[in-house]
Amino acid sequence: MTRQISSTRPSPVPPRGRPAAPGRTLAERGMVTAEYAVGILAAVALALLMLKVFSDNSVYTALLRYVTSLIGHLSSYIG
Repeated sequence: MTRQISSTRPSPVPPRGRPAAPGRTLAERGMVTAEYAVGILAAVALALLMLKVFSDNSVYTALLRYVTSLIGHLSSYIG
C-alpha cells in the first residue's frame, strides 16, 4: 500500500527521530529558529547600547557617581 502525500495538507506523520508536538503543524516547525534569531538580534543590540554607554566618559561618570551615592545611602542603613 502506497501513501500519497498531499501538498495542501501537512503530513500527520512526524519526522523520524523527533516526537510530534501536540497542536503543531509542519508549517510551524521553523518558528523556533526565528525566535532564536530575534533573541540574538536583541542581545546584540543591547550589547552595542551598553558599549556606547560605557565608552562615553560623561555617562560612565554619572553612573559611577549614582552607584557610589547609592552604596553610601545603603551603608548608612546597615551600620
